[in-house]
Amino acid sequence: MKPRPLFCVLVFAIATSSIEGQVSTAPVDPFGRIFTARVRPEVQRINVAKFAALPSASFTFAGIAVGDSETATSGSVTFGYGGPVKGRDLLLSATYSHVSPDHGEAADRAAAYAELVLAQKGFGTLSGVVTAAYDPDAFKTYGVVFVAERDLVAGTLTATANLGWAAIDPNGGSSVRDVQPAIGLALVPDARKRWTLSADYTLRNDVDGEDSSSFVVSRSLPRIKTKIKAGAEKHRAYSLSLTKVF
Repeated sequence: MKPRPLFCVLVFAIATSSIEGQVSTAPVDPFGRIFTARVRPEVQRINVAKFAALPSASFTFAGIAVGDSETATSGSVTFGYGGPVKGRDLLLSATYSHVSPDHGEAADRAAAYAELVLAQKGFGTLSGVVTAAYDPDAFKTYGVVFVAERDLVAGTLTATANLGWAAIDPNGGSSVRDVQPAIGLALVPDARKRWTLSADYTLRNDVDGEDSSSFVVSRSLPRIKTKIKAGAEKHRAYSLSLTKVF
């Protein structure tokens, strides 16, 4: 039996929505299903004053999110930390989600996420991600992802590529493992860099059972150090999250 969608929200790191069998990305990044290699620029736009005083400052964040799909509704809370480690940005987060399926019993899930910038040069960044999620009544899943990102138009248009490997172990069933390649584009259309529009596409793989895509619109509110993020995916899956950076 496949797990139902897990919608990550971080009132600081809300991982927007994710299709069945995959953990969503952190809410502070501009995408829905895939990861970005440069989290700090997103965070800096949310809490401008903090990073204007000290660009290398560490930060904490918290988020809440709700999601709805053809099969379930969900809510989640996320807490996270980011900071430099030997000159490289590190992001850690933990999420609790409650999923209410249209048919069947409700489920409680936990997810963890870690990302480390591996290399950065000019307009390009490479990072590594480790993810894991656990539903004691249904499944556990984990994966590793290499994330490459490059500006196509400095400060305005960014291309992102993910090369991941994921595994899902359903209770009472056979485990599934596969490579998950994905691409994405993020556009910042306004000069003040408050709005972000992004779209991503994940190629068909055995873990998801199909290809997948998402579209996300986000708005930073620096005065209250907050970001609002709305997303849509295949199969009429929608999510709304609120992220606050401290």
